Amino acid sequence: MRDILLKNCYVFAPEIIPGKKDILVKDGRIKCISGKIKAKGIPVLDCRGKIAVPGFIDVHVQGAGGVDIFDGTLLAFKKISKALASSGTTSYLATTALTPDTKQEHLRAIADFLKYSNNEGAEMLGTHLEGPFINIKKKGMIRSDGIMRPSNKIMEIIEEASEGTLKMMTIAPELRGALSLIKRLKKSGVVASAGHTMASYEEAKAGIKAGISHATHLFNAMPSLHHRAPGVLGAIAEDKNVTVQVIADGIHLHPSVLRLIYKIFGADRICLITDGLSSLGLGDGEYIYHGIKYKNIKGTCYYYNGTLVGTALPLNLAAKRMMDYTGAAFEEIVSMLSTVPAKVLGKKNKGRISTGKDADIAIVDGKFNVYTVIVEGKIAFKK
Repeated sequence: MRDILLKNCYVFAPEIIPGKKDILVKDGRIKCISGKIKAKGIPVLDCRGKIAVPGFIDVHVQGAGGVDIFDGTLLAFKKISKALASSGTTSYLATTALTPDTKQEHLRAIADFLKYSNNEGAEMLGTHLEGPFINIKKKGMIRSDGIMRPSNKIMEIIEEASEGTLKMMTIAPELRGALSLIKRLKKSGVVASAGHTMASYEEAKAGIKAGISHATHLFNAMPSLHHRAPGVLGAIAEDKNVTVQVIADGIHLHPSVLRLIYKIFGADRICLITDGLSSLGLGDGEYIYHGIKYKNIKGTCYYYNGTLVGTALPLNLAAKRMMDYTGAAFEEIVSMLSTVPAKVLGKKNKGRISTGKDADIAIVDGKFNVYTVIVEGKIAFKK
């Protein structure tokens, strides 16, 4: 059943007059938003005066619920989708890296999942591949055997295994041969994202000219800004067509830096991400990513050598921290969670609550506590 009537909610939509409204969903799409809608024969959900916002879109998440994308199984993907829905996420990019073999079974598994799965959680939109064409000096948690020189041959292997599901690739524009691959990605409709890079300002500008339109976890795994060497950060900041990912746990980026990003980029260029691992939403403790042990401490994940490797912080809690740290308005945080990522991915039917759009809706309060999540008209989570 993809029909539902949501009653008694404050609808977050710029074009809607403020006040309590009802939302009628038919066949997974929003059919009507109005006061006191009546409909027979479909489920009714009383939102009890909570806020209806567009479902969150996480363009950078590697796992959740105790499993990783690298596990490459139908069961793992279902667990991840279910776990993400509980924090307000209605769609996401399965983020992963390359393996040293040529089979890339996890990429094939993602393609199969998208073709055949009848998912009950957040919707997997495709793959975000971190690498393999990144700078080994800024590899972060990515294994060295998953890093390769830019090559059309490797790109062909990726494209063949992905079967059209590749939606974003993190790439270091300074690498020899990277610019031609960036152009290839853009031509294929894949978002080219600068990241895990040592690019100079000039090299980053060349990458943007070739087709880079996004940046992976801003500030992390790239050189810091210097007043005589602005580097990739300077190049990205001054180009208003480039959007950025931000990890808002307060550890990957100091709260002062989060405030700086908010002031420089504005809410309409920021995508909040989890960079979540298998421990996302789980407690402190030891976990394993791609064969390597890491520890989760209060929502931030580290290798035992101290390297930051991602988070276990659900997206709604990252949103709350971003709001607390920066003073951004509620509606601006919603934009960072939903509207901007939808625009980045070219998903015109997502990212807003509006007639005709996909019924991807999170019912929250003013602090982003999540009560109900609806994915294309189906209840995916209810507190």
